Amino acid sequence: MRAGVGWTGLALVVTLLTVGGGADQPPPVGGHQHGAAGGHADQHGDHAAGHEMAGMVQPSPAAYVADDRSVGRLDWSATEQVGAGPEGTRFMSATEAVDGDPATVWRASTDVPAVLTVDLGSPELVLGLDYTAPGDRVGTITQFELAVSTDGTSWTTVADGRWPGDGRGVPTEFARVDARFVRLTALETSDGQPAAVADLDLRTPKADADRRAPTPRKAEGRPSVVGSWGRTIAFPLVPVAVAALPGNRLLTWSAYATDDYDPQGMGYTQTAILDLDTMEVSRRLVTKTRHDMFCPGVAMLPDGRIMVTGGSNANETSIYDPKRNTWKAGPPMKVGRGYHAMTTMPDGRVFTVGGSWGPGGLGGKVGEVWSKRTGWRRLPGVSPKRMLTDDPAGIFRQDNQMWLYPVADRKVLQVGPSQAMNLVSLRGRGSVRTVGKRPGSDQMNGNAVMYAPHRVLVLGGAPAYDETPAVRQAYTLNIKGTRPRVRRTGAMIEPRTFANSVVLPNGEVVAVGGQARPLPFSDLDARLRPEIWNPRTGRFRLGAPMAVPRTYHSVAVLLPDGRVFSGGGGLCGDCETNHFNGQVYTPGYLLRDDGRLRARPRIAAAPRTARLGSRITVRTRKGARSFALVRMAEATHTVNNSQRRIPLRVVRRDGNRSTLALPRSSSVLLPGNYMLFAMDRRGTPSRSRIVTVPVR
Repeated sequence: MRAGVGWTGLALVVTLLTVGGGADQPPPVGGHQHGAAGGHADQHGDHAAGHEMAGMVQPSPAAYVADDRSVGRLDWSATEQVGAGPEGTRFMSATEAVDGDPATVWRASTDVPAVLTVDLGSPELVLGLDYTAPGDRVGTITQFELAVSTDGTSWTTVADGRWPGDGRGVPTEFARVDARFVRLTALETSDGQPAAVADLDLRTPKADADRRAPTPRKAEGRPSVVGSWGRTIAFPLVPVAVAALPGNRLLTWSAYATDDYDPQGMGYTQTAILDLDTMEVSRRLVTKTRHDMFCPGVAMLPDGRIMVTGGSNANETSIYDPKRNTWKAGPPMKVGRGYHAMTTMPDGRVFTVGGSWGPGGLGGKVGEVWSKRTGWRRLPGVSPKRMLTDDPAGIFRQDNQMWLYPVADRKVLQVGPSQAMNLVSLRGRGSVRTVGKRPGSDQMNGNAVMYAPHRVLVLGGAPAYDETPAVRQAYTLNIKGTRPRVRRTGAMIEPRTFANSVVLPNGEVVAVGGQARPLPFSDLDARLRPEIWNPRTGRFRLGAPMAVPRTYHSVAVLLPDGRVFSGGGGLCGDCETNHFNGQVYTPGYLLRDDGRLRARPRIAAAPRTARLGSRITVRTRKGARSFALVRMAEATHTVNNSQRRIPLRVVRRDGNRSTLALPRSSSVLLPGNYMLFAMDRRGTPSRSRIVTVPVR
């Protein structure tokens, strides 16, 4: 236990329900095993061309550290409760689960729920639990639910989800809470055998936390203003990339390993899908495409499939089909690259440019365009040279994750993160022309969000990728035409970089996470309170604090019910800033002043497809007054070029039927899947209906 953090008593109750489950797929023969990462355990090299390390990044000191197991353990007692109810209940010794020795294993004596109780006497402040599986992996708990109580009667669920199931101990983080009892319900084991525990440990705040362990404060303000966060959702991997899917699901992935990356490209990727209806998490190791999808470009195709390109396997293309839940390999790119970004074009093609590393050396990754008919075509005239930032670390950090917005079938505006903004033509060999410059500085690892047609909010970031203070500056861009018009909007309340920003159905933008100074694999000076930008006032306000820092390698996307998913951070091997979890933020527009959910409008009927310039009829209930389409999105490395919000004009009302006019501009209404929201006069959104916009 850390000095100054004294345990005066704690009772731990663990309820385990054994349910059958399947084992994970093994990696390819000869591939690295989970956690191997080519010696990444203590130091993590940045990716570089030719798979050589370019500079070294030190994982930061832990933001949260478990209590010292050598202190206080001798006073713990544990029993297993077998059976339920006043009749037939008996208690058996189960000290192996909490004796601090992973070599001794407690195994459930029956298949019925069993209760382990550890009593240390009084409530204590806790913020996490560490589960250690047995060395033989028999009975390893995978799916679980975690609840806490001060009296053993009233319980609050603080975390649920899926552990990796590969034998490694994974910390389960949750919002700090006073608890005398903690109840762990195992919903599945890796092999269908009775649940087993080699060790359980509780986490408590570091006494010497200082700034390295940001303390979540209570929300300042009414829930209807600041919103609220739900319980943490455990994933079997660090979700470094995410894509929202129809069917109320989230696709996430990390790299070849659940907690680490390797620039050599191992040829397979750890993925997981969260079902937001059941809150169950399923895991899959994708080997078929021979693609390690870390540091990739990501885009949604017109038919809703998710295209992932480059990264650790720098030339590869993988395509996920959410309808069939299948992955397949696409045509390889002409130019291998990582740290790049992509955008879908109005005609259904996909464009990418830049990415500082890959085969052939650093930099010089010219653009290319994909079409369903011909695959990838190189654009030798689209050099990233004009699009670079002025990062003192050189090309490796200057050419990363560009913000790309189509303005015509064959034209794209690159609006950042460099100050220079450039118009890219995809005709013939392609060309690049500088068309403007934002004031202030470069905004590397900041965000760009289309919150209305032709309107983009640019916010946060830092002048350089590493070791420079983040900025508060924010601008709005009018990108109609070929020359962006820049206006300064209200500054952020807190400077932040490595944040993720999400547009809401009402046009507000939520900036989640980040830190005051960009330090990869660190939670130093993490921003726990989101900021919400109001497009009418141009001002930011602070939201409710989240439980877990979201900094480097974190993600965020809008969910079909109008809430926001935020997760991940880390992916640095044996460092202590890996976050195998996510949380869901409920914006204030869904809440009353007392925190209860507001009544929502409801979409009773809507078309499944809608074309450019068409009119659609939507049937609603409960006072719908306005409507908006928000494109389903994907995010990684702070980039989300897919998301865009498009308010729809109501041209006719007839009782509960509204006729809506869709934009005629194909560069505004890009093809793909959209979430259609109805909103009441307060801006409270309905649950969305998925509408597909095909290529015109």
